[in-house]
Amino acid sequence: MLSKKWLRRTAQSSAAGVVLGVVSILPLPAARALGRAMGRIGNLVSPSSVRRAREHLAISLGATRSERAIRRIASSVLPTLCAQICELLVLQRRGLARILATVEIEGLEEFRRKVEAGLARGHGMIGVSGHYGHWDLTAALFTWCCRGDAICVARRYEHEGYQRLIDGVRRRLGVQLRSQEESLAPVLRLLLRGGALGLLPDQDFKQIHDGIFVEFLGRPAYTTTLPAELALRTGAALIVATTHREGDRLIVRSSELALPESFRAHPDPVRTLTEWWSGELEGRIRAHPAQWVWLHRRWRTTPDRLEYRALRRREREARRRPAG
Repeated sequence: MLSKKWLRRTAQSSAAGVVLGVVSILPLPAARALGRAMGRIGNLVSPSSVRRAREHLAISLGATRSERAIRRIASSVLPTLCAQICELLVLQRRGLARILATVEIEGLEEFRRKVEAGLARGHGMIGVSGHYGHWDLTAALFTWCCRGDAICVARRYEHEGYQRLIDGVRRRLGVQLRSQEESLAPVLRLLLRGGALGLLPDQDFKQIHDGIFVEFLGRPAYTTTLPAELALRTGAALIVATTHREGDRLIVRSSELALPESFRAHPDPVRTLTEWWSGELEGRIRAHPAQWVWLHRRWRTTPDRLEYRALRRREREARRRPAG
């Protein structure tokens, strides 16, 4: 018998498919306007999400922004996100080659030169971004800069229908995907042969690879050490890149290359490199806060919760061991 939960998810995925299909054929200005309207409706339907964003913003930016500004930013997060999603749906129908030919993206040539310099070292390349601005477009641009020899790791969504839709969008943009739940062995081989890896490590996941607490936007955030560990193990250069919107302009902003040999002399190179890329992302978010997903529970994992998870994991392992 089909569960109500399965039916609800199927209906949501089908409805999402219809909406995404309609949006993708709209002119860009109309798609952006529709996205903003959808986001404003979302704020009304889910006021708890707006409150959560406002609470996160108050802690992170309260010292530099007024309460009125915090409320305004919190109310604009979802409309901004929905507008960017709708814009991406229109762009992805053109394919990346046509996007590059018809849309001016500031900073792209500088980004390409840096990636090519990193790859020329022969030890692979790691691109780090965040859930900020057009992160799927950033993944596509990173893949283009690497001449297609790149894999981007992403988490899977709960809704299979939505996952298929997003996978289709990313494939049309030329992005090769791998789920973060899969083995890291192919990723390691890719870097060792000089390929490139794209990561979005700015969120809090229960099944996180080895992590540490790093100061992020005003408080400690449990953060994966995977980018730093892979760079230090393989010698791959690391770059932080994001794509955000300012008015009608799309802008790629890329850091300088972080070379692992520059960090090995530090007492704790993994922490130092992790703090470096996390700080780069924080700077972008502070500059354009409405373009980051403040709705996400980024600071959910605490030391107490981490200890509880470890205890539960040990209990499960003990139950699996044969008696005697």
